Amino acid sequence: MPVSMTKNQKSRVQLEHMMQQACPNSPVKILNELTEGYFNAAYEVTLQNGKQVILKIAPPPDVSVMRYEKDLMAAEVGAMRLVAEQTDCPVAKILFFDQSRTLCDSDYFVMEKLPGKSFSVLQEQLTEAEKCHIQFSAGVFNRKLNAISGERFGCFAQPEKQYTAWFPAFKSLLQDVFADAEQVSASFSVKPQLLLELLERDKSCFEQVTCPQLVHWDLWAGNIFVDNGEISGLIDFERSLWGDFLMEAGFRSWQQEPAFLRGYGLQELTLAQQIRVLWYDVYLLLINSLECDYRHYETREIFHWASKMLLETVQKLGSK
Repeated sequence: MPVSMTKNQKSRVQLEHMMQQACPNSPVKILNELTEGYFNAAYEVTLQNGKQVILKIAPPPDVSVMRYEKDLMAAEVGAMRLVAEQTDCPVAKILFFDQSRTLCDSDYFVMEKLPGKSFSVLQEQLTEAEKCHIQFSAGVFNRKLNAISGERFGCFAQPEKQYTAWFPAFKSLLQDVFADAEQVSASFSVKPQLLLELLERDKSCFEQVTCPQLVHWDLWAGNIFVDNGEISGLIDFERSLWGDFLMEAGFRSWQQEPAFLRGYGLQELTLAQQIRVLWYDVYLLLINSLECDYRHYETREIFHWASKMLLETVQKLGSK
């Protein structure tokens, strides 16, 4: 796994002080860093009373992040609380959230530890029927959380960049990525001006989206926990936004699973929906293309894959 510069790792002493503030009645017994994620630092903590919790720490304040990544921890905590209040989707309970920057230079929170392991870790051990069952259930839960509606479109924790209509909100997301690229002198395999011209051509497709829906946007196999053959938790809500449900990871062109689509209850897309799916592919691929420059990964493998996929996706858009 690539090493990421955004991970705000702390010493055991620092972590113990942070946990003492979060759980003052039980000292830390065991601390283990979790390495599956790419953005935040995360630790599995076992307390002296036997309780297990997860501690997540936002990136250091002096590390450059992309514009859409501003205040992601506030977005994660807010979205998880909302999902817990309004659905029966399995999400961890938030136990403590600190934005004071007194013990830690970044925001951090503590949540209960969910049972099971990530679907991505377990997949090789599962039969096809078992995997299809999990994918179907993921579609069911994803639809439930998408049923939560908001008042404006845009990033969950950036009210200053929210809009009353979806098209300007999505256009703003694209323009932010272009600005992110300029900031680190990076370029894409497709010119931004061409993308903006194509986007204007497809404006009417976006105008069909009239209700801001809660979108997880990162619900891939690594963010789905499974225990005893059933989904036991949905995690990593940090990239949540108010937008179009077709932005969800399960609708990306290169990883659409029939079982997920059946569970979601949407097996056939209209032409306008197909076009929007391609645009959301483009947006994710633009971000993937930049991750190497912002995370400082050891290789540029993700960049090369994303650049190739971006070219192919824009060609598909051009033919629609």
